[in-house]
Amino acid sequence: MPAARGLSGLLNFGAERHWTVFVSDFALPSPDIRRVGQQLSDAPTRVLFCRADELKPQLQKAGVDLENDYVSLQVILSKFDNI
Repeated sequence: MPAARGLSGLLNFGAERHWTVFVSDFALPSPDIRRVGQQLSDAPTRVLFCRADELKPQLQKAGVDLENDYVSLQVILSKFDNI
């Protein structure tokens, strides 16, 4: 099977039990969360928004299998120093 191109390839939507996790160091506005969720609603992924300072507990609470699931992290930071 040829490799997927574009966003599907970048986010590896072909992986079983796929998660796309948006991690931020600030509270994302609700309209932004809704908009991204709608844009990915037809994609073969589960979408989750997490705060960087509480990432692991939030992933576990959402049911992410940290040993077996494919997790694509999309990081949004307010300052470069927070990397």
